[in-house]
Amino acid sequence: MTRRSTIATTLIVVALATAASAARVRRQSEELLQVIEPSSAVASAHPWVNVVVSFGRTKSGAPADPATFHARIGRDDVTAAFEPILDGGTQTGARAALSNVKIGRRPRNRLRLSVRAVRVADAKGPAGRDIDRLKFGAEEVPDQAPSAMIAVSAPVVVPDDPITFDGSGSHDPDGDEIEYLWDFGDGTTSTERTATHAFPAGLDGDVVVTLQVSDGQLSTTATVPLPTVPGVDPGRTEGILRVEAAGQLEFGAVAVGATGTRTLTVSNVDPTPTSQVKIRAAAANGAAFAVTPSALIALDPGQSASLDVTFAPPATGHHHSRIGLVASATNRVAVSFVAHGYGGSAPGSGPTLVALPVYTVFPDLGGIMPDGRTFAIDPSIHECGPTTRDVCLVDGDCATPGDTCTASTAPYPTSELCGDGQSLFLLSDDGTFTETNPDADTERGVTLLRLDLDGAGNVTGREILDRTTTETEHLVCDSTPAGQGGLVYLAEFRNVADSANCFRDERDALVRVNKGNGNTQVVSGFSRIDEAAGVGECDDRDPVEQLATTPDGMRMVAGFESSGLWRIRPTPLFLTPDVSDAFQLHPDGSVLFARARDSGTEGLIDLYRLSDDQVQHGALSLAAMTPCASFAVPNNALGEEIGRTTIVSIVAGPTSLTARDGTALVSFISGVRPAPSDVFPFGNVRGIVAFSLPPDATSCTAAGIVGLEASQLAR
Repeated sequence: MTRRSTIATTLIVVALATAASAARVRRQSEELLQVIEPSSAVASAHPWVNVVVSFGRTKSGAPADPATFHARIGRDDVTAAFEPILDGGTQTGARAALSNVKIGRRPRNRLRLSVRAVRVADAKGPAGRDIDRLKFGAEEVPDQAPSAMIAVSAPVVVPDDPITFDGSGSHDPDGDEIEYLWDFGDGTTSTERTATHAFPAGLDGDVVVTLQVSDGQLSTTATVPLPTVPGVDPGRTEGILRVEAAGQLEFGAVAVGATGTRTLTVSNVDPTPTSQVKIRAAAANGAAFAVTPSALIALDPGQSASLDVTFAPPATGHHHSRIGLVASATNRVAVSFVAHGYGGSAPGSGPTLVALPVYTVFPDLGGIMPDGRTFAIDPSIHECGPTTRDVCLVDGDCATPGDTCTASTAPYPTSELCGDGQSLFLLSDDGTFTETNPDADTERGVTLLRLDLDGAGNVTGREILDRTTTETEHLVCDSTPAGQGGLVYLAEFRNVADSANCFRDERDALVRVNKGNGNTQVVSGFSRIDEAAGVGECDDRDPVEQLATTPDGMRMVAGFESSGLWRIRPTPLFLTPDVSDAFQLHPDGSVLFARARDSGTEGLIDLYRLSDDQVQHGALSLAAMTPCASFAVPNNALGEEIGRTTIVSIVAGPTSLTARDGTALVSFISGVRPAPSDVFPFGNVRGIVAFSLPPDATSCTAAGIVGLEASQLAR
C-alpha cells in the first residue's frame, strides 16, 4: 500500500467514525479478511467479547493464507486465542473469545487484524495483504442460553442402519461457539455437531435421543423420539400404506376448554391375501394435540381405519404439533404431518402477528388480515375494445380512437404488488397499454393500478395511476396512505440512445409515483439504479431483481442480478453478493431473507438478519453468515425419494403501526417431489412460520406455525 493510499484510507475511516460513531476500520481493497463480530461500535461482553473473522480472496483469486493471520488488541498479541473455523476440512475463518477488553461504551478497545494471500507461483511483487482496524466499546450484558435443534436423516430406528443427527440448526443469540453433546439413549454419546449412529438390535419401544448444547456458561437440551417399526404377524407380508384426509390439519380457532377434531384415514391398499399393515401414531412437541387410537392398528388387505387428531388448546395463542405415523409397509415406514390451531376466539387461523395485511397473488388475488381473516380481492378489469384490449376504467383510458371500455372477466395480469393496509398497488405484465406515439427509449406498455380496500378486503375504488415503460417489472411502496402523500417506487426500465462512447443500451431508473394523483418523478441521483452498485455508466446494465423499503420509505435496498444485494438509500452500501431476491426489510432497516435446506426427513427454514453494522467491514457471503433462527418442518424423505423444502415468500412488518419490533412471515412448501399417490394428500406440507424480531439487534426467534396455507394464500 502506498503512503498516499494509506493517508486516503485513514481519512475515510476518521470521517466514518465521526459521522456514524461506528467501529473504525482501515482495510485495503483486497477482500482477504472480513470482520463478522464485533458488528457494532459497542460489543457485548458476557463476560468475553466474541471476535469472528472470515477469510476471502484477492481480486486476482488468491485465497487468504491462515498461517499469516495475526491479531492484536492494544499492545497484546492475541493471535493464539483464535481457533480456526473449518468448512469441510478447509479453514474459512477464525474466532476468539477475548476477555482482556476494557468495559465501557466509549470505544477504548483497539483491535488490529491482518492476513496475507497465498503466494502464487511466478507472481511478481508482494502477496496481497488485508488489514482491518477496529475501535469499539464493550458493555457487560447477561449471557443468553443457546437454543438446541435436532434434524434426523431417518424417522424410525432400523437395527444396524446408520442415522445422521444434525445439530447445525442450533443457535446462540450472543454468537458464542457452541459445544454439542449427543446422548443416543443406548449408552453411547458423541460431541460432533453432526453425528452418525447405528442402533443395535433388541431395542424395545421408542428410542429417545438427547442433544445438549452449551456456550460454556449456559446449556439447553432438545430431545427427539424415534419409534421402532412394528413387525407384521408371522406368515404375513408387508402391505401398502395410503393416508387420506379432507384437507390440511388446520384447526383454526378453538376456544380454551373446547376441542376440535380432524380425521385421517389409513388403509392397506395391497390386495395380496397375506398382506398386512401395522400402524402406530402419536403427536410430538405439542401438548395441545393428541392422536387416537394410540394403540397399534393392524390392517388386512383392503381394510381402512380412522385416526382422530384432537386439538384441545390449554391456553390462548397459536399451537402446533408434529403428527407422526410409523408403519410396516413396503412403500413407507413413516409419514410426518404438521397440525396447527389457535386457542381462543379469532377469525380464521388466528392473528398473523403483523400489523398490516399480507397480500398474495397465486393462484387468486387475496391475502390475510392481521387478525387472521383471509380474503379474496375481485381482480376483474375492463378492457378497451375491439382493437387493443388495453386495461381501462373509462373510455378515456383507451389510446386507440373508437375503442370503448367494457367489462371483462379476465383477471388483472399482475406482475408484482405491494400494499399499505388501505390500498393495493398492482403492476401489470407487458402489453396492457398501447403507446400512442411509441418511442424506443420510453415506450409504455405496463399499467400501475391502485385498488382501494375496506377493512374486509373488498374493493371500494380503482384508479390507473401510471402507464410505465415496457419491461418494468418491480415495485415497492411505503406504508403512508394515498391521502397523506404515500409513494410507490418503480424500477422503471429505460432504453439508452446509441452512443459512440458506450455499449450500454439499457438502464433501470428509480421512479416514485404519488399514490393519490399518479404524479411521477425520477428519484434524484437514481436515473441509473445500478450506479449505486458500482456499475459504470458504460458497463452492461445490471437488472434490478427486487426492491424493498422500510415503512417510512427512507431506507431502501435493491437486489441486482449480478451484483447481489445493496443498500441504495440513504447511501450505497454493499451487503452480500449471494442474495438478489426474496428479501424484506425490518422496520429498523436490517435485511431479512430466508433459505431452506434439507436434512434427511427434516426441512430446515433458516432466517437470516443482516444489519448495516455487520457489513461496515465488507460485504458478507452467505457462507460467512449464521441464521438468527431456524425452524424444522417434515419433508417426508425416505429411501431413494428426495425430500425438498422450498421458500415460497417472505413478508415482514411491525407488530403494530407504531412499533419498531417486527415479525417475519415465511411461507414454505415441504415434502416429496412429486408426492406419491399412496400417501396423497399428505406428501407435501404447506404453511406459514412466524419469526419474532426485536429492534436494533441481529437476533430473532422462531415463534412457530401461524397457519397451514390454503392454495389461494400461497405465492
